[in-house]
Amino acid sequence: MPFRVRESPQERSFLFIDSQDDVSQERGVGRQKMAFLSKVAHQRRKRESVERLKHTRSTKTPENTPGDEEEERSMHAVTTQGRVALTGYMGQGYVDPFNARPVRMTDSMNMYFHHFVVQVSPTTIPLDGAQEGMIWAQRSNGLLANFYTGLFLAAGNKAMLERKHGVDKLAISRTSQDAIRLRVEAIKCLNQLVQTPVTAATESTILCVSIMNHCEALNAQAMASQTHMAGLNTLIDLVGGLEVLKRTTISTIYQGDIANAALHDSKPRFTMLPRFLCEVHGATEMFLYDINTSKFEYGHWLHPSLIPLGTRFTQAPWYAELDPAMKTTISASRRLIVHFEMATMLPRLVRPTDKDLSIILLHHLLSLSCPDDYLDEPLRRTLFIYTYLRVWHFGNFPVMGYIVDSLRQCLIPRILRLHTAAPDLLLWILFMGAMASQQHDCHPWFVSHLRGAAAHLELKEWGEARAVLAEFFYTDQRGYTTGEEIWNEVLTPDYTCIAPRVSEIRD
Repeated sequence: MPFRVRESPQERSFLFIDSQDDVSQERGVGRQKMAFLSKVAHQRRKRESVERLKHTRSTKTPENTPGDEEEERSMHAVTTQGRVALTGYMGQGYVDPFNARPVRMTDSMNMYFHHFVVQVSPTTIPLDGAQEGMIWAQRSNGLLANFYTGLFLAAGNKAMLERKHGVDKLAISRTSQDAIRLRVEAIKCLNQLVQTPVTAATESTILCVSIMNHCEALNAQAMASQTHMAGLNTLIDLVGGLEVLKRTTISTIYQGDIANAALHDSKPRFTMLPRFLCEVHGATEMFLYDINTSKFEYGHWLHPSLIPLGTRFTQAPWYAELDPAMKTTISASRRLIVHFEMATMLPRLVRPTDKDLSIILLHHLLSLSCPDDYLDEPLRRTLFIYTYLRVWHFGNFPVMGYIVDSLRQCLIPRILRLHTAAPDLLLWILFMGAMASQQHDCHPWFVSHLRGAAAHLELKEWGEARAVLAEFFYTDQRGYTTGEEIWNEVLTPDYTCIAPRVSEIRD
C-alpha cells in the first residue's frame, strides 16, 4: 500500500506514506492525501478557536455559584451596549475568506471591523443599526478613509467597554493605541482626498469628512471636530450647497453638526433644509398614529406600557408657565419617542428615514431659544439628553460627559426653584442626568440631588419612582442599564450631598 492511516484516537492525526511508492500514479491516492491534509488543517483551526475562547473566559474560583457562571455566560453572549461581548470569535479570527478589504488586514483590524458591524452600529444607531453596519461594510471597500474611520471608532468603543468591565490595563492600552493609529490612518486618507482637485469636490469625500467629523465629536476631540467642520463647510460650498446632496449624505452631515454643537454647547452650523424635512416626514409611519386615541390608522393599538409616556407634562400645574415653543417641542418629542418604542416592538414599522426623525428633533432642541427661566432651559437640555441617551445610545461616548455637565451647570442656579415649584419634573431631570452621567465625573452630583428629590416626593420603592418617571419619558430597554440600577444607587447612602453655594442658587 502506498500509504496507511492509523485509526486509533491517539494517532488519528498521523499519515504514514511509503516514500518509495509516493510517486505512484494510482488513482485516488492524491485525493486521499489532500483530504487528510484538509482534515488536519480543520482540526488545527478548531483547536486554536477553542483555546482562544478558553483564554477569554474569566478564571473560575471554588466560590463561584451556578448563578455566577450563568451571569458570566450572559456577559459573553449579549451584544448590546451596557452588557456586551468584548470578545467572542466567529469563524477563524474574523478573517474575510474572500479577502475583499481595501487594504491588507491584520488580526486586530479584522476584529475591529467585526466589532463595528455587530456592536457599534447596531447598538448606537436607532432601530436599523444592523443594516447601517452592513451598508458601511459594503461602502468602505471603495472609501478607504471611511474604512479607517469605522475601525478607529470601533477600537475607541472597545477600549471604553474594556475600561467599563475592568479588563487588564495592558489590554486597554493596546486597544487605545490601536485607536490612535487607525485615527491617524483615517486622517491621512482624508488629506489625500481633499488635496486632489478631482476628488475634493465630490459627494463621497463630503461623506467621509462628515463621518470623521461625527466620530471626532463623539470622542470629544474638540479642536479636530472644529477643523473638520470648517473643511466640511468649504467642501459643501464647492459642490453647490447642501441642496444638491443626497438625503443620506445630508443626514450624516447633520449628525456630525449636532454632535459638534452638543460638545461646544452651541447651536448647529447648518440649518435644517425644507427638502430634508419633507423627505423624512413623507416616508414614516409615525404620522399614521393618533396619539390621543392611542391607535394607528391601520388598526394596531398602542402598547399599554407606552400610553403614559409624556402625559404628565400637560397635566402638571407648571405646564402653563412653559414657552409655547417648548409646549410644541414636548408634543413632537412625545410622538417621536412613542414611535421609537413601538417600532422597537414591531420592526415592520421601521422605515429607512426613522433615524432622521430623531436627527430633526435633536437639531431643533439645539436650535431652540428658550426663555431664561427655571423651567424651559433645563427641560430643553434634558429632552436632548434623553434622545441622545435612550434613542441613539451615546451615553458611554466622551461627548456625553460634556453634555450632562452642561445640564448640571444649568441646574445649579435653578434647582431650589424647581424643587419648590416642579418637584416631579426635577425628579425626572435629575434621574436622566444620573443615567447619562454614569461614566462621567458629575455622576455623584446627580445621584446626591436625586436622593433629595426622591425624599421630598416620599418615593422609596423603585415601582413608585418608575410610575412617575414613565409619565414623563422612561421605559426599560433590554440590554441597557435599567432605572432600577440607578435607583439602587439613590437608596445607597454612599454619596455625599453637594449643596450649591448661595451665590449659585439665585434665580
